[in-house]
Order: sequence, then structure tokens, then C-alpha cells
Amino acid sequence: MGRLQTGPTGGVELELEPESSAVVPFTIAVPEDAVPGDHPAGLVAELVPQESTTVQLTSRVGVRLHLRVSGEVEALVVPEDVQLDWSSGWNPFTSGSLQVHYLLRNAGNLRAGAASDIELAGPLGALPVQDDDLRREILPGEAVRVEAGLPLWGLFWSGGQIRVTPVAVGADEAAGALAPTTTAISLWTVPWPQLGALVVAVIALVLFRRHRRRTEAGVQRRIDAAVAAATGAATHDPQAEEEATT
Repeated sequence: MGRLQTGPTGGVELELEPESSAVVPFTIAVPEDAVPGDHPAGLVAELVPQESTTVQLTSRVGVRLHLRVSGEVEALVVPEDVQLDWSSGWNPFTSGSLQVHYLLRNAGNLRAGAASDIELAGPLGALPVQDDDLRREILPGEAVRVEAGLPLWGLFWSGGQIRVTPVAVGADEAAGALAPTTTAISLWTVPWPQLGALVVAVIALVLFRRHRRRTEAGVQRRIDAAVAAATGAATHDPQAEEEATT
């Protein structure tokens, strides 16, 4: 067994002989006013060199601790600060692109994972899209940023929701039913490329019909002129008038 003493930084120093080991017990005292729920902690062991040198090399080993104070506990993860950014693009034959940014905040007092689903569709549920995300662990009070990209057709308006369901971490016991939290989302998705293509198609159709009417009118005028010329020639034929007089 090595010599155990209090270090200058408040930790515990243990001097060991080469190729030796020691077991150091420790006790965690829970304050009486500790709130119920999970409290993360950790133990760190650091190798301290005996001689000071110009180059300092620090080697540490950490062990995670998860302490749960009994009482009223709740696993709750909520989506916050939702931002939607939709781009229609320029090609009328492809869908637009929707970027979704939001925070997943652990509003409960238990560590929990989070399974989130994004669902969006146009009016009357047309052309629905979906995306999902899974976070392994979010500590109480912690928030993580989530980003998702979805192909979304412009149907003037799209609406849906972000649904987040807490997930038990590792061997943790679920605190009752892990109820999902839902946040409604909606945005305007004006299909500018498709509207532009429609305007171009309508203009092209109008010009085509106008050109066809002008062509048909020109052909008809030439026919009428030919008929009138033929009728006039037959009416004023001198030989035919002489024969008729004889």
C-alpha cells in the first residue's frame, strides 16, 4: 500500500512503488437539500511526475458517475427554438429543400435519450415527408442542436409537427410512461419555379394560338382572293359574251 495524503489542489495524492497498485475507497455524501433526479459526476486519476521538467506530460483516466436522488422524477425532452428555411430552387421539375434547425432540451430531472420525428405535408396531407433523429444521452438541463434536411415540394403552404419521445439510457429504469412532446410547425412554400414555368407555358400558348389565327386568316384571304379573281374572270370573258350574242 502506498502513502495517501491530501494534495495541494484539494485532491488526494497516492504514492506508489513501481509496478504496485492500491485500492482507494471513497464515499459520496449527498446533501440534504439535493433535488431529486440524476446528478452526473466523475472521478479523475492523474499521473503526477516526481521531477519538474521543461515539457510537462499529463496522463489522466476518468470514470463517469451517475447519481440518482430519490423523489419525484420526470423524463422530459422538448424541442425549442425551431427554425425553418425553405428554398424552392430553380428547377421546376424537382422538389425544394427544407432545412430544419431546433434545440432538444432536457427539461426533466433524469438523463434521457431522445427520438425525434419531423413530419410535414402540404394542404390536405399532400406529398408528406418525414425525417427522424436519435440522441443517445442528454443530461438534465442540457440542450443539443439538431439539424435536418428534407426534400419538400412547394404547395404554397406546408404544416406538420416535431415529435420528441424520451428514451431510457443504458440500464436506467424508465420513470413511468415516456410521453412524447409535440411542437407544431408550418411555413409558406410558394412554388416560384413552377409558377414561372406555368406563366411561360401560358404565354407560349397564347402566342401560338395568335400565330395560328393569323396564319389561318392569311390562308383564308388568299383563298377568297383566288375565288374572287376566278369569278370575275368568268363574268367578263369577251368570247363568252360574243357567243351569247350570236
